[in-house]
Amino acid sequence: MKLVKLSLATILGLGAVSALSAGTLADALSSGKVSGKATIWYQTKDSVDLFDQASSIGDAGLQLGYVTGDYNGLGFGVTGYALDSLNLHYDVVSGTPHKALGVNETSSWLGEAYFTYKIDNTLVKVGRQNLATPFANSDGWAVHPNNFEAVVVINSDLPNTTLIGAFVNKERTRNIDTFEDFWSDDGAWMVAAIYSGIKDTPIKVFAYDVVDVAQAVYSDISTKVGDITIAGQYMLMMPDADAADDTNAFGLKVSTKVSGVKLCGAVSMVDDGTLRVANTGDGMTKTPIFTKTITADGDISAATDTIGYKLSAGMDIAKDLSTTLSWGFYDHGEDSSATPVDTSDDSMAVELVAKYKGFENLTIFGGYMYTDETTGAYSNAGDDLNTVRFWGRYSF
Repeated sequence: MKLVKLSLATILGLGAVSALSAGTLADALSSGKVSGKATIWYQTKDSVDLFDQASSIGDAGLQLGYVTGDYNGLGFGVTGYALDSLNLHYDVVSGTPHKALGVNETSSWLGEAYFTYKIDNTLVKVGRQNLATPFANSDGWAVHPNNFEAVVVINSDLPNTTLIGAFVNKERTRNIDTFEDFWSDDGAWMVAAIYSGIKDTPIKVFAYDVVDVAQAVYSDISTKVGDITIAGQYMLMMPDADAADDTNAFGLKVSTKVSGVKLCGAVSMVDDGTLRVANTGDGMTKTPIFTKTITADGDISAATDTIGYKLSAGMDIAKDLSTTLSWGFYDHGEDSSATPVDTSDDSMAVELVAKYKGFENLTIFGGYMYTDETTGAYSNAGDDLNTVRFWGRYSF
């Protein structure tokens, strides 16, 4: 059985999970697959000076996994993760993107350890695993993603429809190497439906209940008109606290490709509720909203009382080398959770990123990000901020 990650690509391709079964348990184990990733990650910003040790962070990581072959529908997967600064903290960096783990320490943990069982059109996955849903997600922007302890059930019995149910009770966030309660000791429930019966027009709806904390809904629909793709999204956050207000958010995105250039424009609106429309995992730092950028993420583009705009253009400028230029602008109201320096002010992000995949199994990323004055995650006490990020990831 192949490794199953709860992503939209996997959900829509559920029928592709191998139906071939090993004859014996020994065959299933011997036909298993070993895989891994080695990553070096570095970021600097001019809160002091670019490339100054005091304003630079970095880390190196190793990920090693094994997934058995299928045995009468049963499978097992395990992945270990490790972090080490490779002594960069002596001269190059002063911190790590995995903050609390310590820049001068080696940390390791068992991030994935799960069983899978497939019968007919139903797949069950139980244990430590990575998730990829709009509001419960394993984010991969740092060296390693956050992981969850969960039970996931995916079924495709209904024509053109995939149904998903999940319960999450623990999470290992980016900053720790242990699994802790997911918001509360009662965990969170999720149900979802994805319909693909209309040509080129998938419809997705996800509903979440973080017990005694909040409920959330995410939905989107996209369609193609000639060479143009149009997508819309709606998000709702409903906190349980008596004095809290619901948050509604809308997004619209239009994308196309002209002469080899991928063009995209998006607009979003988040009203003045209590919670921003961000991922419930890893401290609500990430968001599925269409207008997000690397630096204007869950705390800026998804902030309450905010209207956002984004334009981007991407192209392959050489063999195996792709680039994307993005601009984001965010108009924050007086009640915005983004808390800009001046509540009548706004936020802006300009980013140029590149990826090179010319070496076998190796991806190299480089990015420059500019953000104007704001007190979000990429802040500089009210001043504009320039950030440079590099990483290399070798997969085997």
